[in-house]
Amino acid sequence: MIHKAKILEIIEETHDTKSIKFEKPEGFNYKPGQYCIFDHRANGEIIKRSYSLSSSPTEDFLMITVKHIPNGIMSTHLHQVGPGDVLDFVGPVGKFVFEESMKKVVLVAGGSGISPFRGMSEYIIDKKLDTQVIIIYGSRTPKDIILQSTLEKYNQEHDNIRLFLTVDHPDDGWKFHQGFISIDFIREAIKGNLQDYIYFLIGPPLMVTSVKDALMKAGLPEEIILLDAWG
Repeated sequence: MIHKAKILEIIEETHDTKSIKFEKPEGFNYKPGQYCIFDHRANGEIIKRSYSLSSSPTEDFLMITVKHIPNGIMSTHLHQVGPGDVLDFVGPVGKFVFEESMKKVVLVAGGSGISPFRGMSEYIIDKKLDTQVIIIYGSRTPKDIILQSTLEKYNQEHDNIRLFLTVDHPDDGWKFHQGFISIDFIREAIKGNLQDYIYFLIGPPLMVTSVKDALMKAGLPEEIILLDAWG
């Protein structure tokens, strides 16, 4: 079924990333972490692209967070739309989902992969779940950190959510971790038994594969590692 929904608000997240809030169709139910497939007609053909929902099922709107890709037809289109425009999409789709039975989770993201973790975090907060959440997020530079103020608010206001940031290229004011997401960085964030957690990995395939391999080399079973690699 193709849904049509009117855009409600555009939020500038970074120099190249926007969040798009739009109407939630009546009866539209989804789980935190799922995605939708968006359609756009360009040059006589229909372009389809998948975007994770960065909203939570507990919210009365839907939201996606879109990084502009140079020469990317869909991301360029989505960076040009505004309130009142209509989005066409199908969904929800995907098994990369948070379940309420999960009591300890590590959310590992690279770049715009952070999007579904907003939805998961909001869901845990709104449902008042006691799930322990560790967010580990890697970006190229400090100015590329998407949803930074939202993530920092989670970290400051909720005892069960902890945030760990790292960048490849820090500026002079950077006070946090530098470099790729290594097993040592993950151990430093968890400060406990790695096997007590469920791991969600999302982002560029090289990052996702590297982190998965490091976790498995540390002795973690594959069934507690959930993947969403894109490229």
